[in-house]
Amino acid sequence: MVSSEELECGCCYDLLLDPTTLTCGHSFCRYCLAKWFKTSKKTECPECRQMWTGFPSVNVRLRSIIEKAFPEKLSTRVNAQMRLLDYQETLNKFEEHGKKNGGQPSRVLPEEQLKLLVGGAVLVIAALLIVLLIVMFYWLLFTEATPREVIYSKTADKWSVKEVMSWAKVFSSQLDYDYSERFAKAGLHGEVLLSLSEDDLATAPLNISTALHRKIIFSEITKLKKDGVRQPVNLWEYKDANRISSVFLLFMLQDFPRLTILYYRIFHYHGVFLPFMETVIDKAQRCEHVESLNDSDDSNDALRCSQEEITSMDTVWFYTKAMLLPYYLVSRFSFHFVDVHFYIMWFIISHSFMLTVREALQIKRVPIRLNTLFNTVIDATFSFVLTLLIYRIATWFIPAFILDFCFFAKLYYGPVDTANSIRHGHLQTHAIGKVLNVAFGAVNKVVAFILFLFNARRRP
Repeated sequence: MVSSEELECGCCYDLLLDPTTLTCGHSFCRYCLAKWFKTSKKTECPECRQMWTGFPSVNVRLRSIIEKAFPEKLSTRVNAQMRLLDYQETLNKFEEHGKKNGGQPSRVLPEEQLKLLVGGAVLVIAALLIVLLIVMFYWLLFTEATPREVIYSKTADKWSVKEVMSWAKVFSSQLDYDYSERFAKAGLHGEVLLSLSEDDLATAPLNISTALHRKIIFSEITKLKKDGVRQPVNLWEYKDANRISSVFLLFMLQDFPRLTILYYRIFHYHGVFLPFMETVIDKAQRCEHVESLNDSDDSNDALRCSQEEITSMDTVWFYTKAMLLPYYLVSRFSFHFVDVHFYIMWFIISHSFMLTVREALQIKRVPIRLNTLFNTVIDATFSFVLTLLIYRIATWFIPAFILDFCFFAKLYYGPVDTANSIRHGHLQTHAIGKVLNVAFGAVNKVVAFILFLFNARRRP
């Protein structure tokens, strides 16, 4: 004989009423299951949490056994449940749901969750608007171009006294003496600066007594007359003069080196691409002595040097290397400026080597097929164009200090990120990969140590 304890509901722990058996085998009162579904909105067993399939129906055979075995107790259970206020409403909604959705939970969010979702979205949008307003307020009030940045874009004849002072401070490092204060006290603006001769530098109000200093300063004035603006001569001056382009180059050359070179070949040939190509090819100079008009004095012979012209074969080799080893061209270009920026240029050369290794490992993992190559080119081109558009739109309103942060973060943290991607993404299986993994781990630690020393030196 079956006892009533063996026929208890797993929810209410009383005799089963209209027992409903799920696909997992557990049985519950019809009302208890309907109430569970109403509160949880889940099609899972209240006891074992297994999902049920379809819409559960009453176990007719089990109900018949209960009716025959415990008629009095069952009658008491029916009367007790019928007195519940939400009994009929809960069952009706459960049955209607089964007819409409086949027993699966409704995809419509309940009203409370919908309100929370809308409220959260409104708060996020409001927070983003506040941050945007703060950034724009800061940009409009505190990010005016400094005189040091203006001298690379504003014509020299329109310089103010402060901008002339900034110009003098830039080249004063070559002279081991700061003449910027003298130019400021003299009250010289751009138009007066361009009218100065070498003799004017020796007289009041500048009174530059050293002949070598006068020659260097006058040569700088002559360059200003020729170019109209001061041309950047090192990495930091180029960053100040072309803050947007410098950030663009750092980011795009790492991810899309070939497409970036092609982009500058098409749209910035004379300003960026041609100087880059001439520096990489590095044709030798031919120097010859030019006889003086005075034949009796050989000491007056002049030395005339000229750069060899770039041949068609040089151009072909350049484009071949740009297609096969683009990061090699970047390292060759950087090597020419090692004397100017020793640590930074070796930093960039090391990063170019790591990017070449990463690209080689990526090519090794992908099967070389014409279809795969075509899809890769299409995907890279689409990503490049989309990134270029986002970049161009974003740089219209991004403040200067954020661009500077992006520049330094990419410059110093880029090699660390590349080394980590090689270690964790490509060097996990083969023996040579494990050796390179250890090597790149050591490089990563050395780079982190150098950055620590560099930051420690910069602290006051």
